[in-house]
Amino acid sequence: MVPEDARRLLITLKAEGFKLAVVSNRQKSYQEEMEELGLADFFAFALAGGEIKALKPEPEIFYEACRRLDVSPAEAVYIGDNYFADVVGARRAGIEPVLYDPRGVFPDPGCAIIKSFDQLPAFLKTNFDILRSSR
Repeated sequence: MVPEDARRLLITLKAEGFKLAVVSNRQKSYQEEMEELGLADFFAFALAGGEIKALKPEPEIFYEACRRLDVSPAEAVYIGDNYFADVVGARRAGIEPVLYDPRGVFPDPGCAIIKSFDQLPAFLKTNFDILRSSR
């Protein structure tokens, strides 16, 4: 099940023209699951670490995602829910991390925290000035 705030966020980001991808530590692609959940149209691709033999927090998986999106790490923001794999990994690759932590499991991750996906558009606009309009 996809949280409703995540679906709203994806609609907003797609409307704003963001390039979106999914990066995971799975062994195999899960494009079929994304299609079943109605998410595939929001993302350029889903990259499973097993496909390229690099798992988060290794920077190579983040570099590969940036390469496929044709963006530099400095132009990317990575939103993840695991401090070690996502925050540490994104930083190792030179990508700005945002931790999704709705239950406050990581009280001081040393990066931006969102507790709801609804917070992300305002956060991006305020901190990165990358949303063209406020929603």
